[in-house]
Amino acid sequence: MKRTRSEHIRTTVVVIIVLVMLTAVFIIFRDKLNSKLRDNEEQHLIENANTISEVFYTKLDDQLTMLESQARYFQSIDLSDYNAMKKTILSTKGIGGFKNIGVANSSGATINYNGTSSGNIYLTGYYKEAMLGHNAISESTITDEEGDEVLVLAVPIMKEGNAAGVIYGTFTKDTIDSIIDSISISKSASSVVVNSEGKILAHSTTGEVDTSVQMLSDIIPDEKLP
Repeated sequence: MKRTRSEHIRTTVVVIIVLVMLTAVFIIFRDKLNSKLRDNEEQHLIENANTISEVFYTKLDDQLTMLESQARYFQSIDLSDYNAMKKTILSTKGIGGFKNIGVANSSGATINYNGTSSGNIYLTGYYKEAMLGHNAISESTITDEEGDEVLVLAVPIMKEGNAAGVIYGTFTKDTIDSIIDSISISKSASSVVVNSEGKILAHSTTGEVDTSVQMLSDIIPDEKLP
């Protein structure tokens, strides 16, 4: 009787050990599988993000090329003559998806093709970059003279190898959103464009995006950000 009970206990212990080992193996397998799936998903997201980023900047490059074509109208005029700037900009036509196109001289004074000034842009980053002879895109959206949030693209007006002024075009957030929609890989997913500080500049209108959110950190905790 005691032997039978002892054997029963031994068998029970063995069964428990086996169950514990099987449970441990299952947990390890599950964690490895989840880790593999997570790695695959992260790699997939990175590849999609890179693809969308490349296409997005290609589209912006196309718009910069359009501005370059407009810059030639100002290469032969005196940009210190505000009336000459105004006459020339009013004789040009809007191109691409720009809300507005304007020109600035070496002092940063502006005139756009609506015949009004966009203010002095001398201290803006995109103006400074363009005056160094480089095409530029504003780091963030700005508020234009009509109160709209816009992204600014700028190209230099070159004379004798130096930048004598800048021609710029503005995109509204709605226009940028539509560009993102046109290159989104999945209609069920959301794409978001942010600047280096994590501010959301634009997002796709598909998927689920809280339009009240302004910073990427409001969506993703800081410790999860790259």
